[in-house]
Amino acid sequence: MTQSSFTDGPLIVGIDGGGTSVRVAIADLEGSVIAEAVGPGINPNSGGDPKAIGETLKRALSMAPESAPGRIVGGVAGLAGFLSNPEPLLAATREAWSDCGLAGESKVVSDLVVAFWSGVAWVEEPGEQTSGGAVLIGGTGAVAALIEGAEQIALADGYGYLLGDRGAGVWLGIEVVRAALDGSSGRGPQTLLTDLVLHGRDRTQVIAQIYGQAPREIGSYAKLIASAFQAGDAVAISIVNRAVSELIDTIDSLPQTDTAQPLVLVGGVAAGDNPVGEGLRHRLQESGRPYRLGGSGLRGALTLAARSL
Repeated sequence: MTQSSFTDGPLIVGIDGGGTSVRVAIADLEGSVIAEAVGPGINPNSGGDPKAIGETLKRALSMAPESAPGRIVGGVAGLAGFLSNPEPLLAATREAWSDCGLAGESKVVSDLVVAFWSGVAWVEEPGEQTSGGAVLIGGTGAVAALIEGAEQIALADGYGYLLGDRGAGVWLGIEVVRAALDGSSGRGPQTLLTDLVLHGRDRTQVIAQIYGQAPREIGSYAKLIASAFQAGDAVAISIVNRAVSELIDTIDSLPQTDTAQPLVLVGGVAAGDNPVGEGLRHRLQESGRPYRLGGSGLRGALTLAARSL
Protein backbone atom coordinates (compact mmCIF):
# COMPACT_ATOMS: atom_id res chain seq x y z
CA MET A 1 0.00 0.00 0.00
CA THR A 2 1.12 3.53 -0.70
CA GLN A 3 1.82 5.45 2.49
CA SER A 4 0.69 9.06 2.78
CA SER A 5 1.20 11.38 5.74
CA PHE A 6 -1.64 13.81 5.16
CA THR A 7 -4.64 14.47 2.92
CA ASP A 8 -7.51 16.94 3.12
CA GLY A 9 -10.22 14.94 1.40
CA PRO A 10 -12.65 12.24 2.54
CA LEU A 11 -11.31 9.05 4.10
CA ILE A 12 -12.40 5.42 4.30
CA VAL A 13 -11.70 2.58 6.73
CA GLY A 14 -10.77 -0.98 5.83
CA ILE A 15 -10.83 -3.79 8.39
CA ASP A 16 -9.51 -7.31 7.83
CA GLY A 17 -10.12 -9.61 10.78
CA GLY A 18 -9.32 -13.28 11.31
CA GLY A 19 -8.49 -15.82 13.95
CA THR A 20 -4.95 -14.60 14.62
CA SER A 21 -5.15 -10.84 14.04
CA VAL A 22 -7.22 -7.87 12.95
CA ARG A 23 -5.81 -5.09 10.78
CA VAL A 24 -7.34 -1.64 10.37
CA ALA A 25 -6.31 0.93 7.76
CA ILE A 26 -7.47 4.47 7.08
CA ALA A 27 -7.01 5.64 3.50
CA ASP A 28 -8.01 8.38 1.10
CA LEU A 29 -10.16 7.72 -1.96
CA GLU A 30 -7.09 7.21 -4.13
CA GLY A 31 -5.91 4.32 -1.99
CA SER A 32 -3.14 6.05 -0.06
CA VAL A 33 -3.01 4.76 3.50
CA ILE A 34 -2.50 7.38 6.21
CA ALA A 35 -2.67 5.08 9.25
CA GLU A 36 -2.67 1.37 9.98
CA ALA A 37 -2.88 -0.70 13.17
CA VAL A 38 -2.84 -4.39 14.07
CA GLY A 39 -4.61 -6.13 16.95
CA PRO A 40 -5.35 -9.66 18.20
CA GLY A 41 -7.71 -12.15 16.55
CA ILE A 42 -11.44 -11.38 16.47
CA ASN A 43 -13.04 -14.59 15.19
CA PRO A 44 -15.26 -15.86 18.04
CA ASN A 45 -15.29 -19.33 16.46
CA SER A 46 -11.59 -19.73 17.19
CA GLY A 47 -11.42 -17.99 20.56
CA GLY A 48 -10.95 -14.42 19.32
CA ASP A 49 -12.59 -11.39 20.93
CA PRO A 50 -14.60 -9.17 18.55
CA LYS A 51 -14.01 -6.21 20.89
CA ALA A 52 -10.48 -6.04 19.48
CA ILE A 53 -12.05 -4.40 16.41
CA GLY A 54 -12.84 -1.28 18.41
CA GLU A 55 -9.50 -1.20 20.20
CA THR A 56 -7.59 -1.50 16.93
CA LEU A 57 -9.74 1.09 15.16
CA LYS A 58 -9.04 3.57 17.97
CA ARG A 59 -5.33 2.86 17.70
CA ALA A 60 -5.39 3.48 13.92
CA LEU A 61 -7.25 6.76 14.43
CA SER A 62 -4.69 7.84 17.03
CA MET A 63 -1.98 7.50 14.37
CA ALA A 64 -3.94 9.50 11.78
CA PRO A 65 -4.09 13.30 11.46
CA GLU A 66 -6.30 14.94 14.08
CA SER A 67 -8.88 15.79 11.42
CA ALA A 68 -9.27 12.16 10.27
CA PRO A 69 -12.32 11.06 12.32
CA GLY A 70 -14.44 13.88 10.92
CA ARG A 71 -13.45 13.10 7.34
CA ILE A 72 -14.31 9.39 7.35
CA VAL A 73 -17.28 8.70 5.07
CA GLY A 74 -17.56 4.90 5.22
CA GLY A 75 -15.79 1.61 5.55
CA VAL A 76 -15.84 -2.15 5.03
CA ALA A 77 -14.95 -4.86 7.55
CA GLY A 78 -14.15 -8.29 6.11
CA LEU A 79 -14.33 -10.68 9.05
CA ALA A 80 -13.64 -14.40 9.35
CA GLY A 81 -16.47 -16.18 11.14
CA PHE A 82 -19.10 -13.74 9.88
CA LEU A 83 -21.00 -16.34 7.86
CA SER A 84 -21.46 -18.78 10.74
CA ASN A 85 -21.62 -16.37 13.70
CA PRO A 86 -22.49 -12.87 12.48
CA GLU A 87 -24.14 -11.28 15.51
CA PRO A 88 -21.10 -10.69 17.79
CA LEU A 89 -19.07 -9.38 14.85
CA LEU A 90 -21.84 -7.04 13.67
CA ALA A 91 -22.37 -5.74 17.19
CA ALA A 92 -18.66 -5.19 17.82
CA THR A 93 -18.14 -3.36 14.51
CA ARG A 94 -21.14 -1.08 15.01
CA GLU A 95 -20.07 -0.36 18.58
CA ALA A 96 -16.54 0.44 17.43
CA TRP A 97 -17.84 2.80 14.74
CA SER A 98 -20.19 4.54 17.16
CA ASP A 99 -17.65 4.83 19.99
CA CYS A 100 -15.22 6.55 17.62
CA GLY A 101 -17.93 8.98 16.47
CA LEU A 102 -17.53 8.12 12.79
CA ALA A 103 -20.01 9.10 10.10
CA GLY A 104 -21.15 6.96 7.18
CA GLU A 105 -21.67 3.22 7.29
CA SER A 106 -19.27 0.44 8.19
CA LYS A 107 -20.41 -2.54 6.13
CA VAL A 108 -19.57 -5.96 7.56
CA VAL A 109 -18.93 -8.76 5.06
CA SER A 110 -17.34 -12.19 4.93
CA ASP A 111 -13.58 -12.46 4.59
CA LEU A 112 -14.31 -14.19 1.26
CA VAL A 113 -15.77 -10.95 -0.10
CA VAL A 114 -12.70 -8.86 0.68
CA ALA A 115 -10.46 -11.67 -0.59
CA PHE A 116 -12.18 -11.34 -3.97
CA TRP A 117 -11.87 -7.56 -4.06
CA SER A 118 -8.17 -7.82 -3.19
CA GLY A 119 -7.67 -8.99 -6.77
CA VAL A 120 -9.53 -6.10 -8.41
CA ALA A 121 -7.65 -2.95 -9.36
CA TRP A 122 -8.46 0.23 -7.45
CA VAL A 123 -8.84 2.02 -10.80
CA GLU A 124 -9.77 -0.25 -13.70
CA GLU A 125 -9.03 0.19 -17.38
CA PRO A 126 -11.53 2.20 -19.47
CA GLY A 127 -14.53 0.04 -20.32
CA GLU A 128 -13.94 -2.30 -17.39
CA GLN A 129 -16.18 -2.17 -14.35
CA THR A 130 -15.99 -5.28 -12.23
CA SER A 131 -19.09 -5.98 -10.17
CA GLY A 132 -18.29 -9.51 -9.08
CA GLY A 133 -16.69 -12.82 -9.90
CA ALA A 134 -15.23 -15.90 -8.23
CA VAL A 135 -12.58 -16.32 -5.55
CA LEU A 136 -10.63 -19.38 -4.47
CA ILE A 137 -8.86 -19.24 -1.14
CA GLY A 138 -6.32 -22.04 -0.99
CA GLY A 139 -4.16 -21.70 2.09
CA THR A 140 -4.43 -23.75 5.26
CA GLY A 141 -7.97 -24.59 4.10
CA ALA A 142 -9.79 -24.33 0.78
CA VAL A 143 -13.03 -22.58 -0.12
CA ALA A 144 -14.42 -20.97 -3.26
CA ALA A 145 -17.18 -18.41 -3.51
CA LEU A 146 -19.16 -16.49 -6.08
CA ILE A 147 -19.21 -12.80 -5.17
CA GLU A 148 -21.51 -10.02 -6.37
CA GLY A 149 -20.63 -6.64 -4.91
CA ALA A 150 -20.58 -7.10 -1.14
CA GLU A 151 -22.62 -10.30 -1.23
CA GLN A 152 -21.59 -13.93 -1.30
CA ILE A 153 -23.87 -15.70 -3.78
CA ALA A 154 -22.58 -19.27 -3.59
CA LEU A 155 -20.02 -21.29 -1.66
CA ALA A 156 -18.05 -24.46 -2.41
CA ASP A 157 -16.08 -26.60 0.06
CA GLY A 158 -14.75 -24.81 3.13
CA TYR A 159 -16.00 -27.71 5.29
CA GLY A 160 -12.90 -27.73 7.48
CA TYR A 161 -10.02 -30.18 7.49
CA LEU A 162 -12.02 -33.19 8.76
CA LEU A 163 -14.63 -33.04 6.00
CA GLY A 164 -13.18 -30.98 3.19
CA ASP A 165 -10.72 -28.15 2.42
CA ARG A 166 -9.52 -30.45 -0.32
CA GLY A 167 -6.28 -29.59 -2.08
CA ALA A 168 -5.15 -27.04 0.52
CA GLY A 169 -2.50 -27.03 3.23
CA VAL A 170 -3.88 -29.36 5.91
CA TRP A 171 -5.24 -31.76 3.29
CA LEU A 172 -1.79 -31.84 1.70
CA GLY A 173 -0.07 -32.33 5.06
CA ILE A 174 -2.28 -35.31 5.86
CA GLU A 175 -1.68 -36.83 2.42
CA VAL A 176 2.09 -36.37 2.77
CA VAL A 177 2.22 -38.01 6.21
CA ARG A 178 -0.08 -40.86 5.15
CA ALA A 179 2.05 -41.56 2.08
CA ALA A 180 5.19 -41.51 4.21
CA LEU A 181 3.75 -43.97 6.71
CA ASP A 182 2.44 -46.22 3.94
CA GLY A 183 5.84 -46.22 2.29
CA SER A 184 7.50 -47.12 5.58
CA SER A 185 5.11 -49.97 6.42
CA GLY A 186 4.79 -51.44 2.92
CA ARG A 187 1.12 -50.48 2.79
CA GLY A 188 1.94 -48.18 -0.13
CA PRO A 189 4.73 -47.55 -2.64
CA GLN A 190 8.16 -46.40 -1.53
CA THR A 191 8.56 -42.63 -1.63
CA LEU A 192 11.08 -39.96 -0.75
CA LEU A 193 8.41 -38.55 1.55
CA THR A 194 9.09 -41.33 4.07
CA ASP A 195 12.54 -40.08 5.02
CA LEU A 196 11.41 -36.45 4.85
CA VAL A 197 8.54 -37.03 7.28
CA LEU A 198 10.02 -39.64 9.65
CA HIS A 199 13.38 -37.85 9.83
CA GLY A 200 14.91 -40.53 12.03
CA ARG A 201 11.76 -41.24 14.04
CA ASP A 202 9.68 -44.40 13.96
CA ARG A 203 6.09 -44.52 12.76
CA THR A 204 4.56 -44.57 16.24
CA GLN A 205 6.35 -41.35 17.18
CA VAL A 206 5.11 -39.60 14.05
CA ILE A 207 1.56 -40.81 14.56
CA ALA A 208 1.54 -39.67 18.19
CA GLN A 209 2.84 -36.26 17.20
CA ILE A 210 0.25 -35.80 14.46
CA TYR A 211 -2.64 -36.59 16.77
CA GLY A 212 -1.34 -34.04 19.27
CA GLN A 213 -1.00 -31.21 16.75
CA ALA A 214 -3.36 -28.47 15.67
CA PRO A 215 -4.54 -28.55 12.03
CA ARG A 216 -2.24 -25.67 11.02
CA GLU A 217 0.77 -27.59 12.37
CA ILE A 218 -0.23 -30.68 10.40
CA GLY A 219 -0.41 -28.46 7.34
CA SER A 220 3.26 -27.61 7.78
CA TYR A 221 4.11 -31.06 6.39
CA ALA A 222 2.79 -29.87 3.02
CA LYS A 223 6.00 -27.98 2.34
CA LEU A 224 7.91 -31.29 2.26
CA ILE A 225 6.24 -32.22 -1.01
CA ALA A 226 8.17 -29.68 -3.10
CA SER A 227 11.58 -31.37 -2.97
CA ALA A 228 10.11 -34.84 -3.56
CA PHE A 229 8.05 -33.51 -6.47
CA GLN A 230 11.07 -31.81 -8.05
CA ALA A 231 13.03 -35.06 -7.68
CA GLY A 232 10.38 -36.86 -9.73
CA ASP A 233 8.95 -38.91 -6.86
CA ALA A 234 5.85 -40.63 -8.27
CA VAL A 235 3.90 -40.49 -5.00
CA ALA A 236 4.58 -36.76 -4.55
CA ILE A 237 3.59 -36.09 -8.17
CA SER A 238 0.35 -38.01 -7.64
CA ILE A 239 -0.50 -36.00 -4.50
CA VAL A 240 0.18 -32.71 -6.29
CA ASN A 241 -1.97 -33.72 -9.27
CA ARG A 242 -4.83 -34.78 -7.00
CA ALA A 243 -4.59 -31.50 -5.06
CA VAL A 244 -4.77 -29.49 -8.28
CA SER A 245 -7.79 -31.51 -9.45
CA GLU A 246 -9.53 -30.98 -6.10
CA LEU A 247 -9.05 -27.21 -6.29
CA ILE A 248 -10.25 -27.13 -9.89
CA ASP A 249 -13.33 -29.15 -8.92
CA THR A 250 -14.05 -26.68 -6.12
CA ILE A 251 -13.93 -23.76 -8.56
CA ASP A 252 -16.00 -25.59 -11.17
CA SER A 253 -18.69 -26.48 -8.66
CA LEU A 254 -19.71 -22.85 -8.27
CA PRO A 255 -23.03 -22.34 -10.09
CA GLN A 256 -23.23 -20.23 -13.22
CA THR A 257 -19.64 -19.08 -13.06
CA ASP A 258 -19.19 -16.47 -15.81
CA THR A 259 -15.67 -17.00 -17.15
CA ALA A 260 -15.67 -13.39 -18.37
CA GLN A 261 -15.72 -12.30 -14.73
CA PRO A 262 -12.47 -12.42 -12.76
CA LEU A 263 -11.33 -15.45 -10.84
CA VAL A 264 -9.16 -14.35 -7.93
CA LEU A 265 -6.68 -16.78 -6.34
CA VAL A 266 -5.67 -16.13 -2.74
CA GLY A 267 -3.62 -18.06 -0.19
CA GLY A 268 -0.21 -19.63 0.12
CA VAL A 269 -1.16 -22.78 -1.79
CA ALA A 270 -3.33 -21.41 -4.62
CA ALA A 271 -1.39 -18.20 -5.23
CA GLY A 272 2.02 -19.25 -3.96
CA ASP A 273 5.24 -20.47 -5.52
CA ASN A 274 4.79 -24.22 -4.96
CA PRO A 275 4.00 -27.27 -7.09
CA VAL A 276 0.25 -27.20 -6.35
CA GLY A 277 -0.14 -23.48 -7.00
CA GLU A 278 1.91 -23.66 -10.16
CA GLY A 279 -0.04 -26.72 -11.34
CA LEU A 280 -3.36 -25.04 -10.59
CA ARG A 281 -2.49 -21.92 -12.55
CA HIS A 282 -1.12 -23.98 -15.44
CA ARG A 283 -4.35 -26.01 -15.55
CA LEU A 284 -6.43 -22.83 -15.56
CA GLN A 285 -4.34 -21.40 -18.40
CA GLU A 286 -4.71 -24.61 -20.41
CA SER A 287 -8.49 -24.46 -20.04
CA GLY A 288 -8.59 -20.82 -21.11
CA ARG A 289 -9.76 -19.58 -17.71
CA PRO A 290 -8.21 -16.21 -16.85
CA TYR A 291 -7.28 -15.59 -13.23
CA ARG A 292 -5.78 -12.91 -11.04
CA LEU A 293 -3.66 -13.21 -7.93
CA GLY A 294 -5.24 -11.51 -4.94
CA GLY A 295 -3.53 -9.43 -2.30
CA SER A 296 -4.32 -8.74 1.32
CA GLY A 297 -7.84 -8.76 2.68
CA LEU A 298 -7.17 -5.27 4.03
CA ARG A 299 -6.59 -3.98 0.52
CA GLY A 300 -9.77 -5.73 -0.59
CA ALA A 301 -11.76 -4.07 2.20
CA LEU A 302 -10.48 -0.64 1.19
CA THR A 303 -11.21 -1.29 -2.50
CA LEU A 304 -14.80 -2.32 -1.76
CA ALA A 305 -15.25 0.62 0.62
CA ALA A 306 -14.17 3.08 -2.08
CA ARG A 307 -16.48 1.47 -4.65
CA SER A 308 -19.42 1.47 -2.25
CA LEU A 309 -19.53 5.25 -1.86
